[in-house]
Amino acid sequence: MNSNVAIPRVVIIYGLCVPIAMLMGYLLTTPLDLISVLGVTTVMGLLLVPVLLRWHHFLLILVWNATIHAFFLPGHPRFWMVLTLASVAFSILDRVMNKQKRLQTVPWLTAPLIVLFLVIFITARLRDGFGLTSLGGGTFGGRKYADAFLAILGYFALSWQKIPPHRALLYSMIFFLSGITHVVSNIAYSFQLYWLFWLFPIDNAVMQIQADYSTQDNAFSRLSGVAFGCMAPFCYLLIRHGVKGLFDFSEGFSFFPIRRKSTLYVNQPWRLIGFCLTIFISTFGGFRSMPILFVLMFCVQFFVEKLHRTRLFFILLGASIALATCLVPFTEKLPLVVQRAIAYLPVRLSAKVKFDAWASTDWRLRMWQVVVEEMPKYLVLGKGFGGNATDLYLVKESTRRGFISDFEGLYIAGDYHSGPLSVLVPLGIPGALAFTWLLVAGMYALYRNHRYGPPELQKINTFLFTFFVTQTFFYIFVYGAFTNGLAIFTGTLGLSISLNGGVARKSREPLSAPALEPVKPAPGALPPTGALQTGAPA
Repeated sequence: MNSNVAIPRVVIIYGLCVPIAMLMGYLLTTPLDLISVLGVTTVMGLLLVPVLLRWHHFLLILVWNATIHAFFLPGHPRFWMVLTLASVAFSILDRVMNKQKRLQTVPWLTAPLIVLFLVIFITARLRDGFGLTSLGGGTFGGRKYADAFLAILGYFALSWQKIPPHRALLYSMIFFLSGITHVVSNIAYSFQLYWLFWLFPIDNAVMQIQADYSTQDNAFSRLSGVAFGCMAPFCYLLIRHGVKGLFDFSEGFSFFPIRRKSTLYVNQPWRLIGFCLTIFISTFGGFRSMPILFVLMFCVQFFVEKLHRTRLFFILLGASIALATCLVPFTEKLPLVVQRAIAYLPVRLSAKVKFDAWASTDWRLRMWQVVVEEMPKYLVLGKGFGGNATDLYLVKESTRRGFISDFEGLYIAGDYHSGPLSVLVPLGIPGALAFTWLLVAGMYALYRNHRYGPPELQKINTFLFTFFVTQTFFYIFVYGAFTNGLAIFTGTLGLSISLNGGVARKSREPLSAPALEPVKPAPGALPPTGALQTGAPA
């Protein structure tokens, strides 16, 4: 008698799917419950495993600079954080399953990242711990620790995989163009598409909302998302064409590096017009730092491409002087938000803009004075990113009622609006040294890829080196926040290592042997053996 029972495949599938469907239906009855959210997320994640196995690296590049929140997780982390964990896990799994697979590593870039990771971890353990108010904790600051740790892990997730050379330009442009999602927040508020705030943060629309509901006469609307989103097309144009290509009117202009038949071509001057228009639109955010960052990045790449040795330098210098001469008399008639973006220039501005810009600078200087006085206490062991959530709430309420200074809330939260202070105070001298080590090593790695990288990646490597140098200067001398800036630096380094397969080395050409004079055979001597074998004349 045969005891083997053949179970149809359909029965097995139904036996797995029906219980899962029943569980999902039960969990969705309470969609806002934490257990329900985690259960639904786990099931959806398991269904996406085949997609992530193949596309996890591409998806991480796609969302690294995107402002998309995972609203279904506690704390609403950004999608690049979730995909970083997934990409690291699948990369390690691929390495374990395939013994011939090797993960790309650069030891002298890995070392400062590991040291920085240890400094942050030890500081958190010795201070207030990894508090997460989103999980019911009584301390805040856990989000900043998570941002820092995941930014470090993101470097490994990006750099472990090699990008195929024929997709290098496409991946590089997608990496920066995803930043255009900053604009969605302003669009969602302007057109009352509030459901979009489930995916896109409302932070970029806060200043716009405050201006609409403000009772002050000097309030004006600031489009923060538009200003940050302009970085995406700005970087796209530089990474696609470089500064030299912006002023090259001899060829057509394609939007994406795909086949000519399916690519939209436009006249060349629109490339330069779009570049200038991007810089102008960024001023509607009212941030004085945005025009500084754009102009600084343009100038650095201009000199890196050695265009200062050409006549283009004198043409741009003359055009800039002429444009400034024509616009200076009319700066007071510009929109208020645009005036605020150029408030650092010695031009005529509205009294409202002058006061708002002065007030913004004043509270920063007063906060920095307080921070510098307390800095000696945190030089050896940093203050950390944590703090008491109740204290922060009381400070915010006191500030709203006008009982204390206007910067106390930012001071308690550790938002110092200064790059060096955002590292030195929370992490002390050890953290500052590790972060400086990372910046120097990263700059050297990007320079070597720019100098000795493959010719087909010349424009990409030039821009990545320019971008890293500019962001470092901007972070130190203009504005910086450690947890946000670290993701910018590690993401740029990870992309460069992934594109170039590591750090390029200087090619060494073999030394040519000195020319030897032919030796005349002695009279009557036999010809060489090789000459007889090859048929050469004796």
